Amino acid sequence: MNFQLRHNLVWQIIGPIPLMVIAAIVAVWFIVPRMIANNATDQAVLAGRSTATQFKTLREYYTENVVDKVVAAGTFKASSEHKGDAKAIPLPATMILDLSALLVKENTAISLYSKFPFPNRANRPLDAFQQEAWDFLVRNPEETYSRQEILDGKQVVRVAVGDTMVVQACVNCHNTIAESPKKDWKLGDVRGVLEVTSVIDAELATGAALSRAIIIGAILIGLGLLGIALLVAGSVTRPIEQLIGAMQKVAAGNFETVLPGLGRKDEIGRLAGGFNRMVSELGAARKREVVDRARTATMQAELASVARSTTMGRMAASIAHEINQPLGAIVASGNASLRWLARTPPNFDEARLALDQIVKDGHRASDIIKGIRAIFRTGEERRAPLDVNKLIGEVLRLTHGEIQNEQVSVRTDLINDLPTVMGDRIQLQLVLRNLIVNAVEAMSSVTDRERVLHISSASTPSGVRIAVADSGTGIAQESIDRIFHTFFTTKSHGMGMGLSICRSIVEAHGGRLSASPSHPYGSIFEITLPAAKDSDR
Repeated sequence: MNFQLRHNLVWQIIGPIPLMVIAAIVAVWFIVPRMIANNATDQAVLAGRSTATQFKTLREYYTENVVDKVVAAGTFKASSEHKGDAKAIPLPATMILDLSALLVKENTAISLYSKFPFPNRANRPLDAFQQEAWDFLVRNPEETYSRQEILDGKQVVRVAVGDTMVVQACVNCHNTIAESPKKDWKLGDVRGVLEVTSVIDAELATGAALSRAIIIGAILIGLGLLGIALLVAGSVTRPIEQLIGAMQKVAAGNFETVLPGLGRKDEIGRLAGGFNRMVSELGAARKREVVDRARTATMQAELASVARSTTMGRMAASIAHEINQPLGAIVASGNASLRWLARTPPNFDEARLALDQIVKDGHRASDIIKGIRAIFRTGEERRAPLDVNKLIGEVLRLTHGEIQNEQVSVRTDLINDLPTVMGDRIQLQLVLRNLIVNAVEAMSSVTDRERVLHISSASTPSGVRIAVADSGTGIAQESIDRIFHTFFTTKSHGMGMGLSICRSIVEAHGGRLSASPSHPYGSIFEITLPAAKDSDR
């Protein structure tokens, strides 16, 4: 079946009807004749059993009230050859056979046979059904044995019942008569089989005619339903086709399209009304869009200007944040040197140490500015193989003053033989220094436990991991996901730039910076960096 036809609405409405009609015809063709044949067979079995029972009753009555009395009087005798003898009456079995000949015209035949026949019927062999019926009824005298078969070109039902010795007179007769082939009969023995054969050709023909009538009726009903479905499908699909055409026009930009069918009172009419209202709204929206587009262009230009200003502001804030601490250290060292010089006598040694610290802090501020510039100007990084443990030692020396002032204990757990990493020494020092200073500040308010800064290094499958942990107040769970966002800070005096810049530096080196709570107190920041490749060395 064509794919497009299978998804056509008309086919979906009409298609099931012929399929159902065909299914009904097939069902009738195969089921109805079989049901009628089974019913005809069942009826023939019931009728045959009833007829056999009536004949057995009739023969019993004839034996007791006619044969016994007439033969006892001596006037007549009972004989199978009674038709040529005026002084003879038929034996009970002979009467059955004579009546059977009269019923042949009624499509019913009655026969009586036995495996112990009298000499005049000894030349009549039993057919297969008769043999099976005899064997079955000898074992089950009260049952019925039946079968449907073709006999002389006709469909017949053969019903056999046991002909038992029900009266003593029958037993005495069969045991004493000279022609009897058996002399030891008893009451209840099966003497023979009474078979009723009924022709059911007429019933089967009636069933076939009924099947044909039902099939013709199903075809006529199917044709009627098909016609009705075609009318209904046409009344539905034509407006839908018009709706599709109108939608295509609207899609092309024609908002003046009006869908026919507004006068209808059914679902199609409501659909047309809704579509036309939608088209009107689209037309009005298009006009508003033209006006909004011009306004949007103006707003975008203004936003671009604001974005540039914001970017410059962030850069300025980043620089101010990073150089604020070395500048503060320079001011503190300058004030200290003035105090040493103002003493009497002046302490030139201490003043000289303070001035040396000013020089170092000045160089550190210069290096920080160079690192920040390298972040925003690609192609200027000075990357080289770095020893991570050595880098950590350098930063710890740079932050010795802050650590000592806050009375923080430093514990290191550095693994030897770590792989080297490719990186900009100044930028990575900036990251480690920021994390260490943040950890020291986080422990400044701790008074009930030891202030410990724990720094460790370890190998990873792809490079190196550096962890900076503290025993401070920790980071609130709701702040973990936002702590690296620009301008987000948990410090009352912070600007929210340090960790954002640190993450940018680490990611620019192909690594990752993450934060998590440390147990039982504080927080832990982890840096992962890829190992240097052989081609980079």
